[in-house]
Amino acid sequence: MSFFGGAGDLELFLSRARVMSAGAVSVCLGVTPASGLGLAAATLPSAFFLASSEGA
Repeated sequence: MSFFGGAGDLELFLSRARVMSAGAVSVCLGVTPASGLGLAAATLPSAFFLASSEGA
């Protein structure tokens, strides 16, 4: 079956789409723990800053 002008184009498209989706999932998972770690690290200093500015 011929799609997109050639015999192997559909298989090539599907294999590239599979690789790109697998890469996108790993990137999204990496960004999620990194942003969670950043939020966790920023919570304590911001709490101390707000407590000191409220007490002053």
